[in-house]
Amino acid sequence: MANQQQSPLFSLPLEIREAIYAYVFPNDIAVHVSLKQGSVAITRCLAPVSRGFLDGSERFPEDVLGDIPRKAIWMRRVQSSWGPHWKCEENAQRPAGNRKDPTGQATEDSEAITAILVVCRKIFTETCRVLSGKVVFHVTELDTLVHLAENASVAHRPVSPYAALSADARSIKNLAITLRLPLSFFLALEEYLGDATSFNAGAQRQHYPVAEGDCSLVGTWMGVWPALAAGLLSLQTLRVSVDHDDKQSWSLVHERALLSQITSCISPAKCPSLKEVAIELPKLHPKYESRLRHFTKGSPQPPAFARLGRQFRPCLFFEETNAQGTIDVVYQADFPTLVEVVEMHLDRGTRAPLEEFEQWEKAERTMFENGEDPLDIIGIQL
Repeated sequence: MANQQQSPLFSLPLEIREAIYAYVFPNDIAVHVSLKQGSVAITRCLAPVSRGFLDGSERFPEDVLGDIPRKAIWMRRVQSSWGPHWKCEENAQRPAGNRKDPTGQATEDSEAITAILVVCRKIFTETCRVLSGKVVFHVTELDTLVHLAENASVAHRPVSPYAALSADARSIKNLAITLRLPLSFFLALEEYLGDATSFNAGAQRQHYPVAEGDCSLVGTWMGVWPALAAGLLSLQTLRVSVDHDDKQSWSLVHERALLSQITSCISPAKCPSLKEVAIELPKLHPKYESRLRHFTKGSPQPPAFARLGRQFRPCLFFEETNAQGTIDVVYQADFPTLVEVVEMHLDRGTRAPLEEFEQWEKAERTMFENGEDPLDIIGIQL
């Protein structure tokens, strides 16, 4: 057998070899880290659909066969704590042999990566270093974040080359967190931080009793961010997307209280390798937004190192128990409120361009600023 160390590849400088590996590998290799029966599971991210306006209707199982009612599947999907990654959750729950890659190209990418990794030990070590900068680890559960933090705290274990491709928090460079948490948690967090104020817009904030489970979630939230900051030794990019699971407006959430723990713990001062922090929140309803509670135009923004973006809520269908005691799936728009007017003229399964909804958003915001309620204009009562 030929000596692989004599390959012409190894006569090149290391930086040239790493540039070759980087060219061969695809960008943004995305995987999900989740807990399955107490153990870490790593599965492919199926790249959630992001085109057009998504309201949850695209989650309806048009092609489902078998005895499971379609409505039950749809209900499970709209309740998914993985949010827009609901397909990834279903994929992760399948037996390993039945999991899917998103496209044929993705399958080819996986085969190419595997083929390179098994050439020899030296190439394995070098390619792991390159891949560590390309792999994006997606986390969709607070429990998984806690596990990563605890995993990183085991300082006596050496960091191996393989750790770059595993869920070893000390080697994670790119972390994407998507959380869909109970609305009661956000309200409990606000109470915990001592700022139970009302909306400036005049709508009295509804007070909820703080349940024991919400207190536990608040404790986890407050503790996991400093633990991650201490353990994510290689973190370069952090993306955080947050939503609640209730049909009430996102504007009920005290955004400043929510982000204070993240930005105070995850910062360039505490994470030396950190280059980018991107936070994605749902769009605010102009009728309820407040400069004191929310990041509005002209109000103080998050720290300069954190980039804040807005998105339409990815699901507008929610579980609700009706008067007959039957659990049903109900639709409740947040903002813009007239999305139904746009979609009622479309064929089933057709998605309107995102630009069209952005135009509606701009028009509705102007109406609210002028003291007009869009629902009143078309004769709909709140």
